[in-house]
Amino acid sequence: MESYAHLGANVRYFRLVSALSQQDLATRTRAALTQRQVSDLERGCRPSDPADVDVLAAALQTSRAALLRRPRTVRSLANLQALVLACQSLGIGA
Repeated sequence: MESYAHLGANVRYFRLVSALSQQDLATRTRAALTQRQVSDLERGCRPSDPADVDVLAAALQTSRAALLRRPRTVRSLANLQALVLACQSLGIGA
């Protein structure tokens, strides 16, 4: 059984690295997910359909495994926090 414990943080990370808003990411899923569902996932909610992870991986041009894996280091979290702050200062993301 897969663990979704790190899915939200990883979705947010890959979204911000791609300079996408939550709405942009939802649009890339071709109506499979709404902006609200992307937001819910980033806040730690489980996906309603496990196939949504594959849809997100395709939209973010990464793999299912990358979205589900545990971040490798605390440095990854620090980098994510710095990236989030930088994107917020530029008005990117939500």
